[in-house]
Amino acid sequence: MIRALALALALLLVGCGSDVVLSIDASTIDAATTSRPGRGYAAFAMPELGGERYEIRSAVVEDLVTGLIWQRGDTGALRTLEDARAECDALELDGRDDFRLPTRVEWVSIVAPARSPTVDGDAFPDALAEYHWSTSEPDEAPGSAFSVYLGAGETTLGLASRPSARVRCVAAGPAPIDGAQHEVRDEGVHDRGTGLTWSRAVIDATTWTEARDACTAIDARLPTIRELQTLVDESRRAPAIDPALFPDTPSERHWTSTIRDAGEPQPWTVDFLDGQTYADELGDVPHVARCVI
Repeated sequence: MIRALALALALLLVGCGSDVVLSIDASTIDAATTSRPGRGYAAFAMPELGGERYEIRSAVVEDLVTGLIWQRGDTGALRTLEDARAECDALELDGRDDFRLPTRVEWVSIVAPARSPTVDGDAFPDALAEYHWSTSEPDEAPGSAFSVYLGAGETTLGLASRPSARVRCVAAGPAPIDGAQHEVRDEGVHDRGTGLTWSRAVIDATTWTEARDACTAIDARLPTIRELQTLVDESRRAPAIDPALFPDTPSERHWTSTIRDAGEPQPWTVDFLDGQTYADELGDVPHVARCVI
């Protein structure tokens, strides 16, 4: 109850437009918490997919929101992570030779788990319902890397040495955020990359409907699956989030507003144990939630 009241107060303060930026009392944070910045954040917004988002050319697709230029085709071959990186490094398309393997959060920017296919069919007409490598390797899980499954939209971890995922390369993109990615404002955390402001506290474990209503009651909302994944810190595990910004975050699944319709509606969750995503439970299973303004 105390945590819920604190959450309500925090979001009401931020919602009133306060621009007070608070420093964090270092004496209350373990030294290991502040020894390194987070990794894996987005330098772009995560709006809903759709509309005139892409400029489609014969061999590449430019995302007009993120500035990323994606390889339009798919090689169809399963690779190890090392071979996937080498394939992108050697790729030349549309007069460019600066292709690379996309990061986890770059993949998240174009995957829409609420629909099928999970990527735009016009922009990526030959996209296979298979796992695709990202270049992102979590610090606390040596030998593994994130991949996305285009069949349903999951973000998952796989063994980097196993030829188990396919390749789609990317180039360009926005410049990194200048300075700190996040600002602590009152009891909310503002992400300068995505433009989102987050509650620092979580709603205690409850059903999906109750979590959605709790956020709505304080003029906030549950985040989408794509938005919540921007909080995953790839340099940390258990929890996979910066504890200086979001203290007392449980290493467990968090509700999102995104629904997978698999006969019965299954809300998507992000597991802050390690950053993987799931849609394999009904909404009456209790999970925690973090609201976004």
